[in-house]
Amino acid sequence: MQADLRRAARNDAAFTSLDWSEHSIESEHANLLAKSLAGNTHLQSIRIRYGIYMTANAAKRLEAALVRTCVVSAVVVGRSYSHDGRTIIRDVQANNNATLRKHCVANAARRAVQDDASLTELDWSNAGVDDDDLAVLGEALTDNTHLARITLSNSRGITDRGAALLARALATCAVVRVDIDGCHRIGRKSAAYLRRRWVSNVVRLVKSDDARLPEIDWSNTDADDDDLGQLAGALPGNTRVNAIQIAHNRLVGDAGAEALWSVLPLCNVVGVALDVTSIAEPRKAAIRCLCVANAARRLAANDSSLTSLDWRVMRHTAVDADIMTIARAMRGNTALRVVRLGGCAAGYESSGGGPSATSCGDASGPYSLSGCSAIECTQPSDLTGYTVSDVQLSLGDGGTF
Repeated sequence: MQADLRRAARNDAAFTSLDWSEHSIESEHANLLAKSLAGNTHLQSIRIRYGIYMTANAAKRLEAALVRTCVVSAVVVGRSYSHDGRTIIRDVQANNNATLRKHCVANAARRAVQDDASLTELDWSNAGVDDDDLAVLGEALTDNTHLARITLSNSRGITDRGAALLARALATCAVVRVDIDGCHRIGRKSAAYLRRRWVSNVVRLVKSDDARLPEIDWSNTDADDDDLGQLAGALPGNTRVNAIQIAHNRLVGDAGAEALWSVLPLCNVVGVALDVTSIAEPRKAAIRCLCVANAARRLAANDSSLTSLDWRVMRHTAVDADIMTIARAMRGNTALRVVRLGGCAAGYESSGGGPSATSCGDASGPYSLSGCSAIECTQPSDLTGYTVSDVQLSLGDGGTF
């Protein structure tokens, strides 16, 4: 907490999110945070959990400090107690959230109208936003080119009306994803209509080879074969998209995968996440092979835009042939800096940042591997009743236990 307070007080430009929801803060913490927020212009999102000794006065001081910031998302949660003098926590929480939500919506709308380059994501999950809030945001989105993702998860106040208002606004901006999981008052038709609108934005940006879209993240969005087919139709000739996340979409099957597979040689995509879909394993393997081929082609050409190859994020399980292909293509490459592979060998486990390969750089020489260490078993502290002889404790290099 102290580190967060110091960063907030010095208006650290990289400190845009404060999450204290895993801690219960008391009046003392609230007063310190209120003081640290004075003059802060970079903090955008705050999550706070009130503790048992939070007073109404301290909560009001913190609320007043938040209203003077540029925060666009603030959620305050607390617990109610049966003891006299503590049930007030529940009321403080409700009043505080309502006031803060109104302030955050106004801040978000103002910054959206200004096309603020630092407002690229808007997280209103669990923030209690409703249809009226989306109406305000929708009006502000016209011609906005920076806001890319809106998260509305678990917003019970949003109905079909709010979803429709936001969907219409998406036609005039560059939002490429809207999350509505847990918004149970939005019907299936309205949800599908909203998804089609932001999918259309993705397709438009991909067709125009827009540099703002190096990765397409459709994981957990109820995307289907039609959505993937539209994306596939936009990919030929695109040089910007490096990765596509389609994981956890059961409605994506072989038809969508076939459309994507047919265009991968015509673009620069080097990784596709397909786990937890309805795509058959042979088709997943075929897509993986084309991604490896794309990566090898770009590496051999010393493509300056390919500086990182992360197959862990793509959940791409590299096989020996893939690694050999990439290793050969890396010879003479000066652009690639980090390769994160799919996993460690048997008997070894990920350590630090996980398995990765680093280019030799500007001079010829071997690339370096790091991030895997031998699995080491340790002797239990209590050996009562046992006679232990020397055993092989390392499972690396074929060791057994």
